[in-house]
Amino acid sequence: MDQAQRSWRSIAPHFNRLADRYRVIVIEYPPRDKTQAFVDSFTADHVCADILAVANAASADRFAWFGFSWGGVVGCSSPPERIG
Repeated sequence: MDQAQRSWRSIAPHFNRLADRYRVIVIEYPPRDKTQAFVDSFTADHVCADILAVANAASADRFAWFGFSWGGVVGCSSPPERIG
């Protein structure tokens, strides 16, 4: 288990408490491989586009974003009018 997995496992139980009051959607990416194709496609812009696609599918015009480390960068790339 890598550092990111350990971090998420320590945070995940808190999502249950949030789910008592909010709809919580967790996006889980497949395991990261080291191929160049994956590295080239795993950018903040691509991940942001994935998040917006999930939000659109969930009919969430505005949503809260939680991310740490690189996930925070992705959140900052999100359109501000959608985050709230």
